[in-house]
Amino acid sequence: LEQARKQPLQKFTHIIVDESQDLTRSQLIFLKEIQNPKSYGSILFIGDSAQSIYAQSWIGSGRSFATIGFNMKGRSNSLSKNYRTTTQISQAAYSLIRECPDIIEDENFVEPALLDKQGDYPVYKAFNDDPAQARYLCHEIKALQVSSAPSDMAIIARFRNQLDDIKNALEKEGVKSQLFTDKENTFGSDAVKLITMHSIKGLEFGVVFIIGLNDKVL
Repeated sequence: LEQARKQPLQKFTHIIVDESQDLTRSQLIFLKEIQNPKSYGSILFIGDSAQSIYAQSWIGSGRSFATIGFNMKGRSNSLSKNYRTTTQISQAAYSLIRECPDIIEDENFVEPALLDKQGDYPVYKAFNDDPAQARYLCHEIKALQVSSAPSDMAIIARFRNQLDDIKNALEKEGVKSQLFTDKENTFGSDAVKLITMHSIKGLEFGVVFIIGLNDKVL
């Protein structure tokens, strides 16, 4: 930001910003600094405040674009239809979101409109310990491999060490899995993908397991 204010290398007439709910205040101001202030220029922000998962996010924390000098009055559009997920998954997600005032009272929150895309309801299971959870995962994955490829399955956790433990358990049962990292291309392998919640954003799988939904963790 300091460099952009002192001597910007280039300014841009048109800027498109995706996932804008994840940006910090400094990052948003930086974008303003590199914008070319021409009368026909534009800057477009695309975001979903309900998907904000970073503590340092500026817009996703109830603050408006006006707080950083962007006038959005009369210049915004709300997109409420989610074409990716099924009605059942959307209903389950919204049943949790509507209990969180920080999300639904945010001025940028858009209540989702459900499409007629049908599927199974998410399954919720409780376990007494991690080994029991791992045994259930192994059983379900083996059963699902009859109709779904391992590469179309993902296991999501809040922390990397949770995925390491699950990987060890899967290997003992002969289930091939692979930790997903940004540094390597892991999509081509025929293995169950192990991904943290921060890395899963923007990705899509046919079968998804979310593990470790424990009190004081999530």
